[in-house]
Amino acid sequence: MQRTFHGRGVRVLQDGIVINLADGGFVMQSLEPTAAEYINVRRGGNALAYGASTLGGAIDCISYTGESAPGIPARAEIGSWDYQRFKLAGGFGEGSRDLFSSFTYQAQDGFRDHAEQENFGLFHNFGWQISENLETRFYLSAIQSNSALPGNLTRAQVHDDPRQANSSNILRDQRRDWCVNPFAAYINDFRTLKVCTILCAMSSSLWAADPVVASIGSSR
Repeated sequence: MQRTFHGRGVRVLQDGIVINLADGGFVMQSLEPTAAEYINVRRGGNALAYGASTLGGAIDCISYTGESAPGIPARAEIGSWDYQRFKLAGGFGEGSRDLFSSFTYQAQDGFRDHAEQENFGLFHNFGWQISENLETRFYLSAIQSNSALPGNLTRAQVHDDPRQANSSNILRDQRRDWCVNPFAAYINDFRTLKVCTILCAMSSSLWAADPVVASIGSSR
């Protein structure tokens, strides 16, 4: 279901747009929970409405809008192992238009060696109520995630020092760095038209080459 650097078995959506890769896997750093007004969770077969075909179900993060989150809130978190997260957001609405924007930064050293993470996220949600029965909304995001991978340990290594990293991971500096720029738009006039374009760039020392994955999808 879930590994340190990659997840499988769950359909993951952002405002109704699927962000899974072509092989069905997903990277949770592509989502920012603090930018979501609420999250729909459908377990198992309940996720068939989203087109999910895996036992893990589906998760759909619904973004704030300028109407639901007005003002300029700020948030800061600190914790063990140099954990820190900061968020600055702004929601604005005037007449038939509204805008919500959010910037987040998160970093931590991690409990184990070679487990550092650093993530940046920028989210925009612009809506326009064209008429009583016609609404259009645009979503634009930019996410950069850099993660060092500590690797697996044997039982003996865990008992000796649970904070150590796999020596091969340190030697090869195994990492999972991720950059995604999704754009989505929908028009709602009793029926819903959704169009989505996602450009992902992923580099990882786990493979010989750095793959670039691009996906374009639409649904009606």
